[in-house]
Formats: sequence, C-alpha cells, structure tokens
Amino acid sequence: ICTAPGICEPGSPVKLFDYGAAGRPVIAANAPSVTEIITDEKNGLLFEEGSLEGFVEALSRLIEDDKLRDQIARTFREKIEEEHTWEKVGQRTERVLSRVLNTSRN
Repeated sequence: ICTAPGICEPGSPVKLFDYGAAGRPVIAANAPSVTEIITDEKNGLLFEEGSLEGFVEALSRLIEDDKLRDQIARTFREKIEEEHTWEKVGQRTERVLSRVLNTSRN
C-alpha cells in the first residue's frame, strides 16, 4: 500500500504515477492535482487532506480488505497504462504544441 498523505500544490504528484505503474494500491489526500488522477473508491482511496482520522480509516480498509486492495491496485495500474505513460504524455504535449503553433501562424 502506497500513501500520499499530503501534496504540495501546485504541481503534479509524480509519485502517484510511479505507485500506479508498480501496481500498488494508493490512499491519498484529496488535493485537486490528486483528484485529476484518482477517483475515490475506484482506483484509490481519498481522504480529507490533513485528516489523520481519514488517513487511518483508508489505510485500515486496505489492510483489512484483500479484494478491495487488489481491485484498486489493478484499476489504478490500468489507468496509468492507458493515460499516463511517457508516450501518452508526449502525444498530449505534441497536440497542444501543434494547436499553439497553428494559432500563432494565423
């Protein structure tokens, strides 16, 4: 089980991509940059940032529930592989740059 109990905003929580690629279940604070990647109860567990009680509750759930832990890990890895590989990031960057270049030429 991997955790991200606090995220420095603004910025991308890169460690989440590493956790997902490694096939690990994740619990994380529900910061805006995190909720762009993790959907609560689907591919991770989220808790209110700064809430020790929420963190402990999410961690306990994953420790105690093998099925939930495996489902979250599998779903998160699939999302990372489908949307967040370096190849996918490169393709999105290329599309944005192409639009910018096309706009500036007009």
